Amino acid sequence: MAEALPTDSQPHVPLSKRTSSKRPTAIRTQVSTGPREQQNWAGDPKLDRELEEIKTTGKSVRKVAMEYGIPKSTLHNYASGKIMIKSHQGPNRYLTDFEEDALQNYILGCANVGYPKTVNQVLSLLLNHSLSLAIKLIKNIN
Repeated sequence: MAEALPTDSQPHVPLSKRTSSKRPTAIRTQVSTGPREQQNWAGDPKLDRELEEIKTTGKSVRKVAMEYGIPKSTLHNYASGKIMIKSHQGPNRYLTDFEEDALQNYILGCANVGYPKTVNQVLSLLLNHSLSLAIKLIKNIN
């Protein structure tokens, strides 16, 4: 098949010089420097204030999100009850803060006097502690 001869309105451009026929894309104004940092909004007093404003004034989630700089989807998820405000992700903790501090002080104290504990010894301490808690619970139930 013969190639169409170029006309005055369409000059011939060799294939090696042709540019992509794709439409130009929008120019990015911000340059990404890495993964986005996610903020944990759970328990944030700022979030509590915005949720209260949505409930009392009847403002839209979009307007409040723009006004305070919170992502609209985050604010919507909390406002609709999809995410609980005081919730945390991940498994439940095995030790309370007090128990964790006591265990840390015990391990460091043993190490300071020259008797460091191995990982297996610490794990057996935790196992014995959890077993004693389970026995106390069973006794309290009965």
